Amino acid sequence: MKAFQERSKALEQYAWYDETTGEVQINWSLINTIKNSDKGQQVEDYVKELERIRDDIQKAEDDLEDLGDSVVDIRNQIEDFWYD
Repeated sequence: MKAFQERSKALEQYAWYDETTGEVQINWSLINTIKNSDKGQQVEDYVKELERIRDDIQKAEDDLEDLGDSVVDIRNQIEDFWYD
C-alpha cells in the first residue's frame, strides 16, 4: 500500500483510501475539471487500484474474523472434550 501511495502521490487529490471508514473517497468535483484524456485515464486507473486495494483489505479482514471464529469453535470443542 505504501509503495502504491508513493507512486500515486500526485493523484491523491482526486481520490484516497479513508482508513477510518474503509472506503475510497473520490473528489468528483475535481475529477470533473480534468480536460486532458491522459490525465483522466491516470485518475481512472488510480481509482480502480484504490478500489481493488480496498476490496483486498476487506477480504483480509473478513478472513481474519472467520479464522478467529474457527479458533473459538476449536477451543470450545476441546473444552467440551476435556470437561465431559
